[in-house]
This record gives sequence, C-alpha cells and structure tokens, in this order.
Amino acid sequence: MRRNGKPVAAQVSLAPYILNGKDCGRRKRGEKSKSTMEKTDKQPTAKRELTVNKQPTAEGETRTGKGEPQTADTLHQAEEVSDEAFKETQTIAENLFGRMKRKNKILFRPDDECFSSLRRLLSQTDDRRAVVLWSLSLAQEGVGALRERGFFVAADAAESALSATRAWAAGEIKMPAAKREILACHARAKTETDAFATAMLHAAGQACAVVHSVRHALGFPVYELTAQAIRFLPPRSAVPDSEGLLSAVRSAASYARARIREYEEKLCLARRDRALFAGPWASFLHSSSP
Repeated sequence: MRRNGKPVAAQVSLAPYILNGKDCGRRKRGEKSKSTMEKTDKQPTAKRELTVNKQPTAEGETRTGKGEPQTADTLHQAEEVSDEAFKETQTIAENLFGRMKRKNKILFRPDDECFSSLRRLLSQTDDRRAVVLWSLSLAQEGVGALRERGFFVAADAAESALSATRAWAAGEIKMPAAKREILACHARAKTETDAFATAMLHAAGQACAVVHSVRHALGFPVYELTAQAIRFLPPRSAVPDSEGLLSAVRSAASYARARIREYEEKLCLARRDRALFAGPWASFLHSSSP
C-alpha cells in the first residue's frame, strides 16, 4: 500500500485480540489522558491568541503569527470548535460540581449532554458485534487501570468476568456461566472501600453485560468517568478551598471530554474491525439487531 508514492504499513484488525484476551499494545492511560487534557485546557487561551495574532494579508486571508496563511473561513471554524469545546467542558464541570454537592456516588449519567454524539454513534451501529468488540476492549482497559493502581484482587474479579464474557461471545459457554462471573464482579465492587476501584469494577461489569444487550453500552463510560473524576477531586471528607476545588473540577471535566472523544474513536475502529473479523461468534450474536 502506498500513499504519496511512499510505502505505508497496512492497518491490521484488532478484533481477534479483543476476543482472545490478548494485549493489543494499549498505551498507558496517564500519558494519553494527560496530554489530551492539557490540550483541552488550553483551548480558550488558543482562541484568544488566535484573535490577537491575526495579521491582515491578501484579501480573504489572514496569518496566525506563525507564517501560515489561513482563510477567514478556516479561522472562523477553528474559533467555533474552540467555543464548542469550552462550553462542553463547562457543562460537564457544572454537572460534576452539582453532583458532588449532592454527594452522588455516580457523577455521570447516560442521558448527559456530553454523551450525545456517542449515543448517536451507538444508534447508528446496526451490527451489535461491533458494539461488543468496543465494549470488551474498554473492559480490558478497565482491568489494566485497576492493576496500574494496585487493586490486584479487584482486577482479578474484573478479568474473570471479562474472560467468561469473551467465551460467551464466542459461543464457548452459555449465558448462566458468564452471568455468574459478571455478577461476582459487581459483588466485589460492593465490598471495596476505595471509590475508584468500586466504580471501575462496575464499569467492567457493565461492559461485559453488553453481550446480553447493547442497552448497557453507556454503562462503562458512566462508571469509568466517575472513577477517573474521583482521582482529580478531593476526598469527600476533605474541606478544600474553593479555588482548589474549582480547579480540580475543571481538570476532571477536561479529562472527561477528551475521554469521550476516545470512546467515539474506538467505536468507529470497532465498526471497521467487525467488518474484517469473521468470528467465532455465538449464534445469538449473528443477528444484526440489538
């Protein structure tokens, strides 16, 4: 395969590795999340710099201060994207702050506005096997996140549920056997004293349940984003200063917005991988209906 006369590596489907439980070379969450979060945090500033640094050149063009000419339409679109990202982050932050004040254990909801694009993508995915590939890959990330933070017993419970679910999706075992492991994962979550581990175990259990019904598809994002927000926010017993609390909420909201974009990208990849991967699949998953 060539692009612009140069050879390019062919894209390889990750689907067999997702079902077989192999590590697909997942990058470390901290590295990706941090860089994306920093990029999101800088968007309002970038917009102001864009406005200040515009220099008139030829008619219909401006320069950004870096010697790169851009049309007025391009700059206008960049400003609109920046505004949209800022408003979305603000909405997430407001929801987080309100739910923290009410001491809610779950800080996100499936009907939140921030999930609107993801909900639309899920509704447009007519092959449930693509959603299964997507959800199982997310569950694997959840297992990795638990191990990275030292919750090894919790990670074992999530991994047992994931292994059973893979076998269920492949038609190797029936639903009751997989269901026992999934319920055990949720039961383990109730015994955890750490809020991050509790939420991440529920996230993994919800992702596994997608094999039964795609109605569970937003369960992983809701619980995982809750788990990650807990890492940014101060403990419930603490009494932080208002400036520190607002900064933590903004950081959690920036991370959440960037992570939701990742969910969407991963779902698009899963739809592609599904077309490249023939199975094996359990007979009940051969139907394209949800």
